[in-house]
Amino acid sequence: MCRCGAIRTDKERNTLYDGPSTCRAAVMVGGVIDCKYGCVGLGDCVKVCPTGALALSDEKISVDMQKCIGCGNCVKACPRILFQFVPPQEHIYSVACNNIEGGGYVKTVCKKGCIACGICAQVSDSPFFMKGNLSYIDYGKAKLKPQEEAKGKCPTKCIVKINA
Repeated sequence: MCRCGAIRTDKERNTLYDGPSTCRAAVMVGGVIDCKYGCVGLGDCVKVCPTGALALSDEKISVDMQKCIGCGNCVKACPRILFQFVPPQEHIYSVACNNIEGGGYVKTVCKKGCIACGICAQVSDSPFFMKGNLSYIDYGKAKLKPQEEAKGKCPTKCIVKINA
């Protein structure tokens, strides 16, 4: 899964990138989006996926878990290290944010970023936990009801259901 759930209109831009149409090139010069942890949205990962499991729409990457074979090509292609392997489960959620900065900074660069409020980790039997300023999930403890409750309470809606 991709740890960035923001679409084009969620991502702030204060620079204009006019270079090669690759994520790696854009990241090297610091262009495209203000969030230095988010998906650049130029599709390097999509181009290297042998099964067509990745799709790019409105600068957001989606992963079809039924097609993913776990080859790791997307992990190698992504200059922001946004891909994470998740265990195959029928109902699974994830934090679609990779920004480790504080909530104040996150709000200035993305509408969908984790603001480190910790509400998801406070849900009873929550598999979510905070590590610094970012929420993560312990998939070994992931039960459906606490995941759904945490998703419903997330103020930025960065907790998303993965299509397993």
